[in-house]
Amino acid sequence: MYKVTLVMASLFLIMFCSELSFSGQIGGSTIVVQKRFSGTVLELDPSGTSISVMKKVNDRETRMIFATDFNTKVMFHDEKKNLSDVKVGDKVTVVYVRSEGTFSAKSILIEN
Repeated sequence: MYKVTLVMASLFLIMFCSELSFSGQIGGSTIVVQKRFSGTVLELDPSGTSISVMKKVNDRETRMIFATDFNTKVMFHDEKKNLSDVKVGDKVTVVYVRSEGTFSAKSILIEN
């Protein structure tokens, strides 16, 4: 029984921690929190500097705009892609950080 409880607690912890990841140093350094947002691509800036993603939960729509740059990683399954491979209508998950009021995309996973 103890092993089952330990395994269940470990799985819960892994699932919870997969949503957020923390980086930084202790003592005076800023801690950066990475978050995830999954939804459908609504818009792509032609210059490649932003992506707009919308998700709908029940009847409520949430739209977020993420800044992108040459450091933004794009993946489709296990294959590395470019920002130009992301299309309007794609289902994506964006891993991002918020810094100085800007949501910066660290990675984009194309899901479809």
